Amino acid sequence: MDGYTLVRIVETQPPNLVVRPLDEPAATSSCVVVAAAAVVQLASLPPSSAAVDNLVHLGSSGEAGALHCLKRRFLRHHIYTNVGKLLTLLQQYTQPTHVEMPPHVYQVAAAAFEAALRWKLVKLQLNASGKIDGCAVTSYLLEKSRLTRVEGRERNYHIFYQLCANMEHSTAATGEFAFLGQVGATQEDKAAFGVTMAALDALGFTPAEKEGVVAICKGILYLGNVHFHTNELLPQKAYDQVTFPL
Repeated sequence: MDGYTLVRIVETQPPNLVVRPLDEPAATSSCVVVAAAAVVQLASLPPSSAAVDNLVHLGSSGEAGALHCLKRRFLRHHIYTNVGKLLTLLQQYTQPTHVEMPPHVYQVAAAAFEAALRWKLVKLQLNASGKIDGCAVTSYLLEKSRLTRVEGRERNYHIFYQLCANMEHSTAATGEFAFLGQVGATQEDKAAFGVTMAALDALGFTPAEKEGVVAICKGILYLGNVHFHTNELLPQKAYDQVTFPL
C-alpha cells in the first residue's frame, strides 16, 4: 500500500512538480520534486478514513484514493472495508508466540491448533462403545514458515537431512546449512532417502523428474545460505552482492 503517498502540489516546474507530503506533520515535512507524470491528481481530498467504510463512496478518487483510504483504515486498526457488496480484509502477518498457557479450555484448543501445524493430522477412531478402536495419521504440508525457521532442536523437513546424509561431502552435521537448525543428518536419514526415492518410483516419477525434485530441494538448502550486502562506500550507486558460504 506504499505505492501512493498523499501530497499537496506546492509549485509547478514542468516537467516536474514540487509537492509536500500531507501524512507528515507540517513542522517536519519538506517539499520534494517529483515527475509530473508520476502524480495522480485527485478531484478532491479523500475524506477521513474513519468516515469511509465503503470505497464506492470515494467517488472518482481512483486507485490512488482507494489505496490511501485502505492504508489509513489499516493504521487505525480498521482491517475490514467494503467495496460495494464485497468485503476486503487487510491483516498483518505475525509469527506465532508459542507461549505456554495456564490450565484452561483455551489451552486445549491452542495445543490442538499447534499440533495441527506439525505436518500431520492424527485421527482417533472410536467404536460404538466409545473406546479407541484404531488410529489414522494423515501427513500434509501446511506451515510454510517452518521451511525457513526452526526452533531449537526441532528438525526441518526430512528430505533435506536425507539429501545431506547422501551427499559426498555432507555439511549438515556442521550446521553450515542455515535452514537445518541445530540438528544434523543421521544414518537413519541415509537409509530413508532410498525409501523416499522408492516412493517416487511408486508414484510414477521418471528418473529425470526425480533428479529435478532433488535439484530443487538442494537449491532451497543453498538459497538459505544467501546473504545480501550493500556497498556503503557508494550509497548513490549501491548494489547487492550475493555470497554462498559453502
